[in-house]
Amino acid sequence: MLRNLLLIDDDFYYAKILARFLKDKNYNVEIAQSAAEGKSVAAGFTPDCLLLDYNLPDISGDKVIAIIRKDPEIYKIPVILVSGDEAQEECAVRKYRADGFYYKGDKMEKCLALIESTRSRLMMERGVMVRDDLRIEKDRYAVYRNQKLVKNLSEDQFKLLELLLFKTPEYVPESLIVKIVFKAGEYEDKHDAIRNLASRLRQNLGKQLGNRIRSNSEMGWAYISPQE
Repeated sequence: MLRNLLLIDDDFYYAKILARFLKDKNYNVEIAQSAAEGKSVAAGFTPDCLLLDYNLPDISGDKVIAIIRKDPEIYKIPVILVSGDEAQEECAVRKYRADGFYYKGDKMEKCLALIESTRSRLMMERGVMVRDDLRIEKDRYAVYRNQKLVKNLSEDQFKLLELLLFKTPEYVPESLIVKIVFKAGEYEDKHDAIRNLASRLRQNLGKQLGNRIRSNSEMGWAYISPQE
């Protein structure tokens, strides 16, 4: 699972302590001390969760969230507002549209739990699935590898990939693929339809990723992790 965190906080001493704690929990963490620096860091390190201090030297956290929510490329990134002022919690989600709030006075274990729960919940709500180095997003039928867009698939190709990723490492029988991916009665020869669909999917994913889509004459189709 992708575990890139961007922590934007002008209190560098506090940020280093929190970053060290999260790194010990197997997160990749980058630190920025202003919104402008955060934008620069994110250009080469695409976060899948943002920890954002409310009081920044160049712009307040609520305005940063407003900018993110209007950007079609990054509006899905989970944002957890961080503050030393507990009173900000009331506005964080309801008014500022943050996905969570962390009070600096709380234990860092609470921050970790919040990150985990927020990411899991939003991935489900926003149709995002992560497997190995892949992330797929349902609203645009998009496939990302290591944070970079690979391809926007057709709806049927995306449904097939989504099913295979969900079931991995199990093989998915063709009868289930027909039920979920195809409309009943749409194809007379379901086997050929699946084979052709898988072929187009492999082609769009490219050779390396396409080779992860495997078939077995008896068991069906599967996504095979590169670690398998």
